[in-house]
Amino acid sequence: MLSSGQHDDRFYANLYQTLAKGEDFRATFVNKRRDGSIFHAEQSISPISDEKGCITHYISVSKDITTRVNKEQALVYAATHDKLTGLYNRRHGEKLLNEAYLYAQAQQEPLSLLVCDIDHFKQINDRFGHPAGDRALHNVATHLLHGVRSRDPVIRWGGEEFIIVLSQCAAAPAFELAERLRHRLQNYRDAEVGSLTLSLGLATLKTNETLEQLIARADAAAYQAKHQGRNRTVVASG
Repeated sequence: MLSSGQHDDRFYANLYQTLAKGEDFRATFVNKRRDGSIFHAEQSISPISDEKGCITHYISVSKDITTRVNKEQALVYAATHDKLTGLYNRRHGEKLLNEAYLYAQAQQEPLSLLVCDIDHFKQINDRFGHPAGDRALHNVATHLLHGVRSRDPVIRWGGEEFIIVLSQCAAAPAFELAERLRHRLQNYRDAEVGSLTLSLGLATLKTNETLEQLIARADAAAYQAKHQGRNRTVVASG
């Protein structure tokens, strides 16, 4: 009843097998308090045997390390996420991009990239001030994050530019997703700034294409979307 649900069957199977062999089991447990809150504990469980070698009972020693774990998790979050938007930052985003690229190559799966650029962002800052610009960035990030699959990393690439990594997603469904995101944001209105729109560039990985070339094509497509009137999705050529 007090299990957190964060350990899989393999974890408990290893626990039972270790104890059954008469060996000590040590691990960090993620458990649930009676009030429902989660805590982390360094725990050791030792089987105690009688003179015949039969296990009669167990002794467990536990130390609550929740504060330490929370601090470690906060440091990891700060190192991998953008402070303003809560999205992945560029440094961690580059790592995720490379992993998605290697997976696509190894598995011969499609990989698409969406570059999303907020239209007229400089004008928002100049007219309404940087707090309004920050709010616009946060709101756009929220719409992007809620508009993609849970497995799709959304990265704040820099300034008002975002990249969405669409693994196992070919060009046609990627374009449909891009248009849904564009319309989703277009229909939102900020109380001060008004409507926000996106220019999007879409590129799908080609055979023998490098990751740098894929990013460059998506970025060039977003640039074309800007120069073709903004608030549109352009599919990369080539």
